[in-house]
Amino acid sequence: MTEIVTQAIVLSVFPTKEADSIVSLFTKDLGRIDARVVGGRKPLSKFSPHCNPINLVLARVVKKNSYTITDILTENRFEKIRGDHDAYEKALKIIIILNKLLPFGLADAELWHYVIRSFSENLPSIGIMLKILGYDTRHARCGMCESVSIALFSRESQIFLCEICGGKFPESDVLYIK
Repeated sequence: MTEIVTQAIVLSVFPTKEADSIVSLFTKDLGRIDARVVGGRKPLSKFSPHCNPINLVLARVVKKNSYTITDILTENRFEKIRGDHDAYEKALKIIIILNKLLPFGLADAELWHYVIRSFSENLPSIGIMLKILGYDTRHARCGMCESVSIALFSRESQIFLCEICGGKFPESDVLYIK
């Protein structure tokens, strides 16, 4: 059994079992992990207030067969972002992309520092984050019609799209880059 203390951004939380939950974290030291929170859905849980998406937390996790959170403390709720509707929407989209595209267990210092800095300065950018992940728009073309006028990114298909072709995809799947 290994105990690790690391900073993390909460990506998502979903229920499991009767009172437990699973929290998806983008950690500084471990990359993306899923960790079980025992009793995390109980009304008096000491963990649940800290397990909100976009929170920067200090988490103590134990790894036996899987990760389990043994302690968690919020370091930053990024109140500037939460108070700015446009920035909050971009930050949520960044969290969704990280949860979808990041492989488990691979730490990425450049991406970690970008996310923390952009959230702290209230300047989240989907385009810059995609570039760090390897989806650079400089030489990209629309995945449908080959147009060089890129405006959107499809989370499910992981392709760039122009405005016209983006309309053929569900609104919940596409992200405006600019």
